[in-house]
Amino acid sequence: MNSTRLATALALIFTTTIVYASCNQHLCQTTVKTLYVHSNSKVYVAMDSDMSQLDCTLDQGNFIVLKDTNPRHSEIYSMLLAARIAKESVVVRIVNGSSDCELAYTMLTD
Repeated sequence: MNSTRLATALALIFTTTIVYASCNQHLCQTTVKTLYVHSNSKVYVAMDSDMSQLDCTLDQGNFIVLKDTNPRHSEIYSMLLAARIAKESVVVRIVNGSSDCELAYTMLTD
């Protein structure tokens, strides 16, 4: 009986995915909490982590903003949407000092 419990515990340990959730002044690496596509052509992004350390002013106090002027707007939006659907961690890099916490680029990592 003890060997069965040990085997089960080990199986859970080795199959559980640990999500690194953190933000610093430049970026956040965590899951996407909210994706909000607005009629003003901006995509508002909230991460599943404390974003207060980012070196920018969060739009509406809560959001990083993907602007339609970003040359990779479609690719970034697609990556954010895929990460949200898959509940996978994504790196979101902001433009430091931006008044609306502008999103610069995203990255998927292991």
